[in-house]
Amino acid sequence: MLDKTIKNFLVLSTRESIKTLVEGALQELKYTEKKEYFSDLASFVAALSADGRKAIVVDAAFSWPFSLQGGLFALREATFGNETFSVLCAGQIEKSVMAAAIEHNVSKVLLEKQTSGSMFAFQLQALSDALVNPKPFQKMLLLLERAIKKNDAVETEKFANQVFQYFPEQPRGRLEYAEQCVRTEKHDQASELSLGLLKEQPLFLGAVNTLGKLALIQGKIREGIKLLTDAEMLSPGSPVRLTLLGELHFKSGNTTQSEALFNSALKCLPSHRPASIGLAKVQMAVDPSLKVVKIHHSILGDEDTARALNLAAVELARKGDIIKSIELYTICIEIIANPIKKNRVHFNMALALIRSGQTDKAEKALTEILSVEPGFEKAKEMLKKIAS
Repeated sequence: MLDKTIKNFLVLSTRESIKTLVEGALQELKYTEKKEYFSDLASFVAALSADGRKAIVVDAAFSWPFSLQGGLFALREATFGNETFSVLCAGQIEKSVMAAAIEHNVSKVLLEKQTSGSMFAFQLQALSDALVNPKPFQKMLLLLERAIKKNDAVETEKFANQVFQYFPEQPRGRLEYAEQCVRTEKHDQASELSLGLLKEQPLFLGAVNTLGKLALIQGKIREGIKLLTDAEMLSPGSPVRLTLLGELHFKSGNTTQSEALFNSALKCLPSHRPASIGLAKVQMAVDPSLKVVKIHHSILGDEDTARALNLAAVELARKGDIIKSIELYTICIEIIANPIKKNRVHFNMALALIRSGQTDKAEKALTEILSVEPGFEKAKEMLKKIAS
């Protein structure tokens, strides 16, 4: 009997063969609670976002809007921090299918042609038992995911450390800890863990993404591009990888390729916020006009538009295009409402003004910053340097 705490059994497939397989399994399990079949991804994702324990079955042969990777990423986002077990039905196991399943934490990959309703029922029961009576690792991982979802840095660090300390043999735990090492700038440890995971599981593309983030942070642009491009060829359509590739190409100065990659990521997953911010950053760096800013502002809102503007301005300043950089900082300051966040951008603008020789304007900017935030030490130091 499938555990009754699992209130929803959700299936994403348009094929009768999958429906027959699921119906046979649920009949054998005498499961009579809510079960639903979906033929479109949006409705399925909406159902997954609802509270409560659930089991899901997805069809690798489903007509995904762009790719299997993008589709599974959308499902993972919808279930993030919730108790869910998942089954991916595939006609045959290919490298791309297996890589996508590993990357998005699919609990079971099912070969539909070699599975009867009875065998499927047995596998569902086993997965149900694991969900109802989760092991300590699964419980801790769930707490970690909830902390990440809430954007709670303290809780995230605590649970990431515990997952790794108590369960170092678990690949997923090591990956999450590697991600935490990236966030806390323990780059050597993050690299060592990620490379170790790939040595054990060459298809663990989540570890490739972590290495791609490190390459971006450390300025190893060519290395990062090759690494992520190879992974994307193996299992195409990952919005995370495409966005990282877009960031790396932007750093290399190839804005055309960067823009194309951000657009590709958004085709895979239109709701992928990092890709939307990346696209805004590229287009505003190329054309820092109010017209372009307004286009992105209508999509992103105040905070993310300001973030994209600031990132574009920082990159332009790094490349020596100070005038364009100052234009973007000026627009960014007008958009940001939070005075502390506004100060951070204002300080970057002051640095750009100093580099352009406009010390009077820089002094005025720094004075305005300190009038809002008297304890801003970097602004104090910079103002002293100008005065001397």
